[in-house]
Amino acid sequence: MKVPTTLSITLAIACVGIWGLLMVMSMAFVIYDQPVSIDDDKFLLYSLIKYYPILVIGTLAIALKFKDNKGLLPFSAAIVPTSLVGFLIFDMTRVSIIDWDSFETPSEQQFIYQSAFGAPDDLAKLRSSIDSLNFTGEAGLSPLLAAYRARNMETFTYLLEQGANTNLMPYDSLQYHVGNYIINDRDQRQSQQFFEQLTHYGLDIHVATSHSNLLDSASTNSNQWYLVYLLENGASANIKGSIYLTPIAYATLHGYWENALYLMPYSDSDGLYNAAAILYEGKQRGLYNIPSAARDAFETSLTNHGIDFQVAYDARRRQ
Repeated sequence: MKVPTTLSITLAIACVGIWGLLMVMSMAFVIYDQPVSIDDDKFLLYSLIKYYPILVIGTLAIALKFKDNKGLLPFSAAIVPTSLVGFLIFDMTRVSIIDWDSFETPSEQQFIYQSAFGAPDDLAKLRSSIDSLNFTGEAGLSPLLAAYRARNMETFTYLLEQGANTNLMPYDSLQYHVGNYIINDRDQRQSQQFFEQLTHYGLDIHVATSHSNLLDSASTNSNQWYLVYLLENGASANIKGSIYLTPIAYATLHGYWENALYLMPYSDSDGLYNAAAILYEGKQRGLYNIPSAARDAFETSLTNHGIDFQVAYDARRRQ
């Protein structure tokens, strides 16, 4: 089948036009402001994107000079550069692990990469190159967390079987604690399965810092599964965080009324009064102009428990 030369030229022009739009939007991946060294892993991709029009027009010009009768050479010249850039973008997406964190040694970086995108056999081969399965990068990324972020259940399970610490808290913060990270992750694909696997291998559901705990995170999560799971497995709803709030008060403060309702049977009177005070203050300040059946149900339930909202508010102000 003969491919018209005009189609090849039109395709090339369209590709260059799209490139121009992307350049304006992305500043060519900051290559103009922050030059990439030749040793950078993305150097080839950056270079191709920067000089893409020259590449397309140049290959098309050469192909037109030596075009065949069917017009396939110009057509190929128009699509090959685009395909090459597309392939490199996909490939660089796979190695985006290097952007998640930085590590002391190449061995650690390679182990993190294989934790995310490899298989248990790959990790077994690299095991002797690292001192511990619980190393972290500068920002707190561990192999276990890398496996979760890539949704690699095989390596995630392998690391747990080999003794990875389910309660690791880099810098004594819950930010990069795997369980807390899963609860707060906006992308909840398969997250519940990973969380259950984590608890099966020894996650301490009571793990906490002086500022917060897992139930605090679950109380302000629209996915109520974590809240239910933690409470049914014995997590306490009456531990106060850094601002002297229990999970029910956190849920109230952030407007997660269904969670606040669910927490009521597990909460002590102090928690209920704090929640009532927060709700009362919000109403006084006009924060709840949008009707909410769940909020109304929560308020009614507090009233049925004999909570005096004015008394609760005054008591909280004196704290």
